[in-house]
Amino acid sequence: MTVLLALMLAVQSPPDNAFAAIDKAFVCPESLPDPEKRMAALHAFMDAVSRAAPDKSVPDILVYRRALLQSHGCDQTLKNLDAAGAAVVKGDVEDQAWFPLDSGRADVKLAVSTSYLKLYTDARLQGRAVETYARIDLAAPAQTNATHITYDQVVSHVVYYCQANAYALIENDYFLTGKPVLQDKSPVAVPGPPPLYATTPTPPNSLNAIAAHWACGATQGKSPA
Repeated sequence: MTVLLALMLAVQSPPDNAFAAIDKAFVCPESLPDPEKRMAALHAFMDAVSRAAPDKSVPDILVYRRALLQSHGCDQTLKNLDAAGAAVVKGDVEDQAWFPLDSGRADVKLAVSTSYLKLYTDARLQGRAVETYARIDLAAPAQTNATHITYDQVVSHVVYYCQANAYALIENDYFLTGKPVLQDKSPVAVPGPPPLYATTPTPPNSLNAIAAHWACGATQGKSPA
C-alpha cells in the first residue's frame, strides 16, 4: 500500500491536475455493459495517463490503475485480476487479462497481458526489463519449425529488455482450437534467483518489438489500438 500511495502522490503533481480529472472520470469496469465498452475504457485510461505522465511505464500505470480500482471499490474487477494472476501461477497462461495491440498484419492478432506485468532484474543488461506474456492468434493454423506441431495460438512468457532492445524467452505454449499441443521451455542460461535466460536482439518492426514497445513504456501519446 505504501508503494501505491507513493506512486499516486508522485503522479498527481502536474500543475493542470490531470490525475485528479482521471480519478474523477474513473468508472469501475464491472459497471460497464460489455467487454467492448470495458476495453474502450481501458484504452482511454491508458491514453489519459500516458499523456499526463509520459515518463511512466506501463507497469507503473497499471499499479496506478489498481490503486484507483481499490479506491473506487471495484471489487469484482479486483477479484478477476487476482484470479487471473493465480491461474497463471498454476500454469493456465491463457486465462489472463489481455490488451490487444495492432500487429500490423491481417493474419495475426497480438495481445499483451495486463494481469502479469512486472519489473525484472537482470544484472547482465543495463536498464529496465519487464516480464510478461504475449499472445499471438493466427488466422490460419501453422506448424512449429522443429517439431512440426500444428497450432493456431501461441502464448509466450517473455522478458523484454527495454533499453538494451533485446528479449529473453522463458517459455512458449502452443494451442490449437483452444487446446494445448506443445509446451516449449527455454533452457536456463544462468541459475537464479531469478533464473536468467539467453537474450536475443529484438528485430525491428517484429511482433516482439511491438509488444516490447507497449510493455516497456514510457508510452507517449495514444497507446496502440
